[in-house]
Amino acid sequence: MATPSCGRQDSKMEELLNCPICLDPYNDGDKTPKLLPCHHTFCMACLRRLAGRNQYLDCPNCRQKINLSSPNTIESLQTNFYITNVKEAIHEQNEASSKIVSGCKKHANQPLAFFCKKCEVPICRDCTLMDHKETTGHVTTNLDDAVKEQKRFLEIEIMEAQGNVMSNKANMSLLESEATNLRAIKDDSLVRLEQSFKHYQAILMQRCDQLRTEIMDQYTNQKEKLGTGTDQLMSSNTNLNSLIEECTGVLKRDEVFDILAYKSKIAGKNSEMRYLEQTRDAQDTVAVKFDDTCGEELISQCVSHLGSLQLTTSLPSIVQFKLPLCATASLMCTFSVLIQKRNRQAFTQVSSISVDIIDPSDDTIDSIFTASSQSGQIDITFRPQISGPHIANVKYLGQPIKGAKATIDVQSNNPVSRLGSKGCDPGMFQYPRAVALDPHGNAFIVDTGNCRIQKFSSQGKFQHHFKITNDTDNYSTCGIAIDPNSGLIICPEVNIDAADLAKADTIMFYTPDGRLRQQLSYPGTMKRALCTAINSQGDIIVADFELNAIFVYDKHGRLVRKFGEAGSGPGQFNHPTFVCVGLDDTMIVADGENHRIQAFDREGQFLYEFGGKGNAKGQFKMPFGVACDKHGNILVVDGGNKRVQIFKQGGIFTSCLESLNDRLSAPRGLAVTQDGYVMVADRDNHCVKKFKYM
Repeated sequence: MATPSCGRQDSKMEELLNCPICLDPYNDGDKTPKLLPCHHTFCMACLRRLAGRNQYLDCPNCRQKINLSSPNTIESLQTNFYITNVKEAIHEQNEASSKIVSGCKKHANQPLAFFCKKCEVPICRDCTLMDHKETTGHVTTNLDDAVKEQKRFLEIEIMEAQGNVMSNKANMSLLESEATNLRAIKDDSLVRLEQSFKHYQAILMQRCDQLRTEIMDQYTNQKEKLGTGTDQLMSSNTNLNSLIEECTGVLKRDEVFDILAYKSKIAGKNSEMRYLEQTRDAQDTVAVKFDDTCGEELISQCVSHLGSLQLTTSLPSIVQFKLPLCATASLMCTFSVLIQKRNRQAFTQVSSISVDIIDPSDDTIDSIFTASSQSGQIDITFRPQISGPHIANVKYLGQPIKGAKATIDVQSNNPVSRLGSKGCDPGMFQYPRAVALDPHGNAFIVDTGNCRIQKFSSQGKFQHHFKITNDTDNYSTCGIAIDPNSGLIICPEVNIDAADLAKADTIMFYTPDGRLRQQLSYPGTMKRALCTAINSQGDIIVADFELNAIFVYDKHGRLVRKFGEAGSGPGQFNHPTFVCVGLDDTMIVADGENHRIQAFDREGQFLYEFGGKGNAKGQFKMPFGVACDKHGNILVVDGGNKRVQIFKQGGIFTSCLESLNDRLSAPRGLAVTQDGYVMVADRDNHCVKKFKYM
């Protein structure tokens, strides 16, 4: 029996060898005993949890503040070797104790040095000569060797038991999943049941309405006949009473001819009345009566066959995902889901399966399903709108399948290439503001700070450049458009002298090699014409930043129309920054400080608007460049939010180019290629970046 002092010693030893926070024993891993400068010891895992990401840690015992700023990390704290040495000593003592073999109870406590394999018991030397002789079928061996062998057998059994535990956990998960799916099919069946019997009720009510109509029609018909007969009798009585009065007067006069005439007249009337009476007696009034017993047996039989309950063992229990190696915002992405039953056979009722894709904004993303009922595989294609983790939830009959969830890590859409860097040499830029593409894919880039336009091939090779007018100290340009018919480059001449920044009333026309072909000035008409566009008719569209108006000139330079004024209503502007031409010559205007996009038809009539101030999807903070591709998609430079947003025609948000790994800085104009790329003038990074957006 242990003495009280021994119990106290064991308790003290347990306090020494266990962490006082989590009460787990110290070890050489994450439970390593770490000694704080205040000489209190705790395990490394608890210290990590208490410190978190902070640079200081308060000792849980004395509250002394410990500095953990680099290089003073939790791992660098001194290990309490006193505790580790005590643990090793106790471990060695326990091992030595375990090797002490107790004596044989049958043979004077002799050492148990042997092992009988047949009986599977340790034995002494005398046992081998008496009760466990080899001549009687017993096989003996050295006890140490037997212990090693039995340990191997035990380890094998432990491994099998661990496998059984894992298998049981997996089967428990499958059963829980089936229980969830069982509830889903129950809920779906009840909904279908309610819907079906409401439909049956509607059919019965339709029959009821039909019979009601027939009853009312029959009643109305018979009532009309009776009314007609009554009217005829009343008319006959009136005529007969009149004739009776006349005949009574004739009787008083004793005139033979009158008597004969009225006798014949009243006799004919009486004969007519007798005929009508006989006719009425022959025509019975038909009354309609509802027979509530008719069909009762039939409907009882039918009701017993309304609907049926079918038992199915086909439940989706196992869901396996095949996720894409790489997913990028704005680009189509496909992943697969394999649905199986518990016996790992294909789940063929794939029409009852749905997959919701939730993005970081908690929006459900539209997707396209391609399902195989034979293999149970579903391919899901979707277009991520933004970067970040997207959660795919698999549902059965609209209810989530337990554990059927996967995370798709969508990367930011970053540039695939860039043109230029800061400088004045050919192919370099200072504050590029706009981009335009010719029909061959050559890029003409407005290099505003260097007062020039530079041409690059479709492969991104520098071709040549030309200056904007001879007065490059005072004039440059901010916008550009290319006439698809003549190939002329159209850009506004902008005074970049700070003292006369408002002056921008001239439109310049250059050949592709940089020769000035034409110059149109509109002093007093325009003030800050910063950007241009051209439609299919050759009309030149100019956005005036200061006048808050759009000017449209024909190809001869004559003003065709002007629309817009200062304000925030439809058709009003607050500093329009860029304009482009979309499908059917729609004019799309970036309404800068109204933080929106407005669309107008060819005649300048307002069509629609979208946007609003903010940084959520579809919102803007000072939009700049706009472009429309051949599919009608509208791409918008969201300047203040340093991104490019993509919309369907009409302003429905589809995706965003965030470029998180290569951030835009004051982006301005942009242009789209025919093969799904967009080129963005990244002004303050002094380059043009190219993105794949579809």
